Amino acid sequence: MSNDRKASEILSKSLHGGLSKDEQKDLDESFASVDAKKFAKLSRLIQDSVAEMVQATTDGDPSIESGLSAAAKDRLRESVRRAKQESVALNGTNAIPPEDLKIEGTMAGDTRDTRARFTMLRRIGQGGLGSVWLARDEELKRTVALKEMLFEKADSPNHLQRFQREAMITGLLEHPNVVPLYCFGFDEGSGKPFYAMRFLGKRTLCDAIGEYHAKRKAEQAESIDLHRLLTAFLDVCQAIAYAHSRGVVHRDLKPENVALDSFGQVIVLDWGIAKIMSDGELAVQASLSDDVDTDLILTKTLQGEVVGTPLYMAPEQALGELDKIDERTDVFGLGAILYAILTGKAPHEKSAARSDGTSLVAQLQTIAQAEIPLPRETDMHAPHELEAVCMRALNHHRYTRHASAKDLADDVERWMAGQNNKRRSYEAMKLEANGLRVNLESCVRDFANNTRFVATLPPIMGLIDAANEVESSEGADVWRERLTTIFRGLLRSNQDFQSVTYKRVVDDMSMELVRVERLAAEGDARAVPKSRLAETSLSEFDSLVIGNKPDDVRVAIEREQVEHEVPTLQFKASVPVFDRDEEPFGLVSIEGDFQRLVEKQIPQRGRTSSRVVVVSDDGEVLIDDGKVNSPPFGTKASDSFWAWDDIQQTLDRGEDYNDPSNETFASRVFLSSRAQRALKIVLTI
Repeated sequence: MSNDRKASEILSKSLHGGLSKDEQKDLDESFASVDAKKFAKLSRLIQDSVAEMVQATTDGDPSIESGLSAAAKDRLRESVRRAKQESVALNGTNAIPPEDLKIEGTMAGDTRDTRARFTMLRRIGQGGLGSVWLARDEELKRTVALKEMLFEKADSPNHLQRFQREAMITGLLEHPNVVPLYCFGFDEGSGKPFYAMRFLGKRTLCDAIGEYHAKRKAEQAESIDLHRLLTAFLDVCQAIAYAHSRGVVHRDLKPENVALDSFGQVIVLDWGIAKIMSDGELAVQASLSDDVDTDLILTKTLQGEVVGTPLYMAPEQALGELDKIDERTDVFGLGAILYAILTGKAPHEKSAARSDGTSLVAQLQTIAQAEIPLPRETDMHAPHELEAVCMRALNHHRYTRHASAKDLADDVERWMAGQNNKRRSYEAMKLEANGLRVNLESCVRDFANNTRFVATLPPIMGLIDAANEVESSEGADVWRERLTTIFRGLLRSNQDFQSVTYKRVVDDMSMELVRVERLAAEGDARAVPKSRLAETSLSEFDSLVIGNKPDDVRVAIEREQVEHEVPTLQFKASVPVFDRDEEPFGLVSIEGDFQRLVEKQIPQRGRTSSRVVVVSDDGEVLIDDGKVNSPPFGTKASDSFWAWDDIQQTLDRGEDYNDPSNETFASRVFLSSRAQRALKIVLTI
C-alpha cells in the first residue's frame, strides 16, 4: 500500500464494519508485506486516527455516531489511555540487541520518531537489581550512564515493577541535585529494561569523606576541606527537601548514594526503594494525569518488610514499621550522612560490630535500640555545635528530630556562617596570643638584662672586697648605701620590678646584704633595714644560680604565701656574682608579680579571647583570668581542657596548637634563650 495514511484510515473504518471486500483484501495484503519498522509507524498513524475518532465521538460528531456503541466508545477511550501511558512511561518498546541498542517510541500527542543509539563501553557498577554501564550516545555524541536490569532479576514481576518505578520517580523529580533521566526502554533481544541517565563519574561523597579523614589522620586536613563536605551535604538536603515537597521519601540515604562530579555538582542517586506518600504532590498528580501509571508509582512495600541500608537506617526502618516512615526518616538518613562527615564512620557501625554473627533480625533490633556514640567519642575535634545538630537529626524518637530536611540544612548553614565569623575571631585571637607571647618574652629579657647590669655595678664588687677585707676597699656601709640608692632608682623607673636583692652565699646559707622592695603595686621603693635582712638556708633555686657561669641568668616562677594574704606568683631572675679570684660569692635577684605581668600584656580593648590560661611546664595552671577572686593553684590543665593531651603533644613538638573547631589556640613562652622548659599559654573563644 503506497499511502500509509490511507491505510490507517481504512483500518480505522474496519473497526465499525465499514469495509468492502476489495478494501479488506487490500488491507490484508498491506500487513503481510510491511516490515517491523513500517508497522510501528503505521500503528502510530492508526492510533492517531483512532484517537481522532474517539474525540469526534465524544464531541458528538454525527458522521461517526452510528458506527460506535457506548461500550465501543468506552473501550476506545481506555485503549488510548493505556497507549499514552506506555508511551510516556517506556518511551517506546521497540529495540534491537545490546550491541546496537535502540529506543524507538512516540511522545504523547506527537507523531515524530525519537531514536537514540547507545554503544556499551564498560561496566562501571552493579547493585542488587541492576548493573550500570558507561555508554556512548551515538546520536548526540555524549557519554551516558546506562542502567539495565540483571538477567536473573528480569523474570520477576516485582523486580521489574521496582525497576520501572525507580526510573519513573527519578524522571519525575526534576531538580539540579537529582540525576537527570534521558530515556527508558526494553532490549528486544533479552527483554531486559534499561534507562539512560547523565554520567557523573564514579566519585561519591563516601570517597570524599574517606579522603578527608585520611588527611585528618595524617594531620594534613584544612578547615576548607570540612567546609566543602558540608556544602555538598547542603545540596543533598536541598534535593531531599524538594523530593519531600513532591511527596517522595528516599529511604536509602547514605554517602555512597551521593555522586560528586569534578566541578562541585552534587547528585542524589538510587531512588529504587523510595516511598511515595499517598497525599503528596506526585501521588495527586498521578491520580489526575492520564500520562502516569498511578498503580505503578503508588506501589507500596508490605508491612514488616525492611528496606534501606542497616548502617544508616532509622529505627522505624530497622523495625519494619513502614507506616511510621515519613520525611523525618530521611532526616535521620541525612543526619547519618552528617555523622559520617564528622567521624568517617556510619552511625550504626559500632552496633553492627557488636551484633556480628547474630541473625539479621537480632542485628536490626540492636540497630533500632542501641545508642549512637557521640561524634567526639570517635573524633575529639568534631565541632560541639555541629555535633548537637547531628545528634538531633539522629534522635531515636522521630518527633524530636528536625521537622524537615530544610530545617536541618538551615542549622548546618547557620553553623557554617557562624564559623566564618568565628574563624575571623580566631585569627584575631591568634594575633592576641602571639602578642602576649612576644610581650612576655620581652619582659623576661628585660628582667634578665637588668639583673646582669646590676651584677656589674661597682658597689657589688665593693661589698665583696669589704667582706674579704681588701685594704683598698671602703667600708661595707658605704658600699651598701650606694647600692641601695641604685636599687631604689631601678624600682622607681620600672614598675614591673617588685624587689632587687643582693645576697652572699656561704656554705649552705644565704645572707641578704642589700634588699630594696616596693611598698605597693605602684608605690615608692624602700630599703630593708640592715637588722631585717634575712639569713636563710640555701634554696634549691639559689643553689642552681650559684652553679651557673658569669652572666648566665636563671629564671623561675615561685609561689609565695604570706600569712593572712592571698598566695601570689613571683617571677624571679637571678645571676651569680664572683669575687676577684673568680670564685662564686653570691647572687643578684630581681623579682616581679607574675600575675600582674601577664595581666598587663592581655589586651582589654578589642579583645577576642574570653579566657587566657598560663600553664607551667609540668601541667599546673598558674593563671586563669576566668577565675576572678581566687588563684587556680593546684588545678591541672588536663582538668581544664578536654583536649589537653593533644595540646601538650603539639606544643612539645615545637608547634602552635590550632584547634580545628576554631575555639582554642596555644603557644609557648620560653623564660630564657637557653631554656628547654617553657610556659604554655592557652587562649579560648
